Amino acid sequence: MSAKTAAIPVNEVAVLAYLDAIGRPITRAALWRGLPHSDADLDDALLTRALDQQGLDLTPKEGITPKDITAPCLLRVKGGVLIFLGAVLEGGDRFELLDPDTGAMVKVGRAALAREITGEMMTATPKIEALAARHAGARPKSHWFWSHFAELRRNIADVVAASAFANLLAVAVSLFALQVYDRVVPNQNEATLWVLASGALLAICLEFVLRVTRARLIDRAGRDVEIAVNRDLFERILSFRLDQRPMSAGAMVNTMREFAAVKEFFAVSAVGVVTDLPFVLIFFAVIYLVAGPLVGIIALGGLAMVGLGLIFQRRIHQISRDLLGGSTAALRVMTEAAYGAEVLRSQQAEPRFRQIWQEVVTLNANQSSQHRRVSALQSFGAMSLQMITYVAAITGGVYLFFAGTMSVGGIIAVSILTSRSLAPMAQLSMILSRWQNMKAALEALDAIANAKLERAEGQSFIRRAQISGALRLRDIQMAYPQVDIPQLTLADIEIKPQTRLAVLGENGSGKSLMLRLLSGLYHPQSGSYLIDGIEARQIDPDDLRRNIAYLPQDPRLFQGSLRDNLKIGALRITDAQMFEALEFAGLSDVISASTRGLDLEISDGGEGLSVGQRAALGLARVYLQDPAIVLLDEPTAALDSRAEAAFVARLKGWLVGRTAIICTHRMAVMDAVEDVLVLSAGRVLAHGAKEATLKQFARAPKGAAKTASGGAA
Repeated sequence: MSAKTAAIPVNEVAVLAYLDAIGRPITRAALWRGLPHSDADLDDALLTRALDQQGLDLTPKEGITPKDITAPCLLRVKGGVLIFLGAVLEGGDRFELLDPDTGAMVKVGRAALAREITGEMMTATPKIEALAARHAGARPKSHWFWSHFAELRRNIADVVAASAFANLLAVAVSLFALQVYDRVVPNQNEATLWVLASGALLAICLEFVLRVTRARLIDRAGRDVEIAVNRDLFERILSFRLDQRPMSAGAMVNTMREFAAVKEFFAVSAVGVVTDLPFVLIFFAVIYLVAGPLVGIIALGGLAMVGLGLIFQRRIHQISRDLLGGSTAALRVMTEAAYGAEVLRSQQAEPRFRQIWQEVVTLNANQSSQHRRVSALQSFGAMSLQMITYVAAITGGVYLFFAGTMSVGGIIAVSILTSRSLAPMAQLSMILSRWQNMKAALEALDAIANAKLERAEGQSFIRRAQISGALRLRDIQMAYPQVDIPQLTLADIEIKPQTRLAVLGENGSGKSLMLRLLSGLYHPQSGSYLIDGIEARQIDPDDLRRNIAYLPQDPRLFQGSLRDNLKIGALRITDAQMFEALEFAGLSDVISASTRGLDLEISDGGEGLSVGQRAALGLARVYLQDPAIVLLDEPTAALDSRAEAAFVARLKGWLVGRTAIICTHRMAVMDAVEDVLVLSAGRVLAHGAKEATLKQFARAPKGAAKTASGGAA
């Protein structure tokens, strides 16, 4: 077996083979979907998540020998990697394994297998939830946030248990005063005093340990929920339909920041108070045993504090929503000013942005002031009620002492118990305020969590690993998001495989919108888009992304190295392939002359590179994708005439055997195409062979010619 020394992703190969063997065949892209990954192989944590997304539970078994193996399965071999075992042969004397180097199944004897394996075997079984959904019908959909708490029931039970024992110990400490004043002081019994003091000290230490343990349990549970929820939200951001974007990019960033309010609510103090509340009844029971009717005064004070918190809830919720909207507006203005600093100064737009910023800051400051004022009023009111209740309890205790039904030790014990029982209720009043902040943040996050996804739950797709490139648009009507009037209306356009088509038209004619439709990023409001005779929405998005390369007018670069930006969609590519792509895009000389080479640092958005260099890097990405269908939006707009001519010559040869649709205003690009489609106001004016179509508009009346030349000037 060569699994120990293979330089390929051994675990990935083994897992894909195993899934195929159990009747769950998926592609590499589907295996990695929703997972963070780089050039590294699947580790156990990622494997568990990958199988979970396929509706499978991973079941590892330790101490396995060859006679215990059941096929098919995954086996851990020396070196830590996994291999796929497909069959047990000859009564267990020979085994059929997948060689990751060759991709062929090989036969290995029992002794050879025993020398290689570590004793760990992994199998996958269908999740009960997946089986129930398949055979018992659809279940009510759980909330995207609260569903993550289902796996933390064990932690919650531990927290409640720790709270119970800590509160019982607190009762013991409170009764220490009762025993000292009623038993020790009158009898001047020093030995009893030290016994009681030692017991109280032990109880205090145990309570401290329990509360620290509880805090750690809550923190660990909160950390797990935070990671899971953030992962879920970010996955939804990466997966929602671009034509159904729930909010602007700036609003989305700020909404994600508001998750901090949700995390704060589930902090140690908040959860601790909630788990302490049921045990307030224990304090009330002890107070009743010691002071009888005084428990009514204390209970009434506690209810008054909770009621005060409820009174302010609606106002706090409204202010929290306004603050969320105001902070989103502030982030939007700040982002626009930061990224558009050159335009602001060159166009002297600073006064306008100062005015907008002043308005937003004034609104946020006013709402923040109101929030602090209401919160302070609620907090100070709860503190005052707590002190009033304490004074009333002590006063009532004194009258009971005058009546001879209560001792001095009882009064002191009641005072301690009153503070203990009222503390969680006072904190609950403040938690109600936090709840409103959390509720407002959660409402905003719901817009992201409930956005329409590219892969709707339960939706199945048709697999098309290879696409020939036959495209057809029929009765299409569509517009950009948030626009009601159709901006693109196409009756019937057919593009045959390996056609090279230029799309011409004036600005705003619908060229870029058409490319977004052809790429599958946007869906039409009506009509159908067929790829190789199949509706594009039925084809697996992974197959669309692999076979269709789309280059927008302004390709986005990300912070990192040049290598990171080139490998963004194709992880396992060599440096030689990257230099080949840079040669195609016309950047090889620039990069070769740099001392950093492929390690050249690129700032957020491509700062530090020229517009032409950013466009060229986008072209290099397209080259590395090696697609069947190429969609280019003004690919040479940022290139000078010499660089454009050289690139078009390379492009013409590279496009042979591919379907290409190129939106352009540059005549030089016309050398790389065979057909032309002319758009105007979202409708087709002409579609046909290049020479005939261009001649048609050359002979057309002056107004029509101007329309066509606007797209090819």
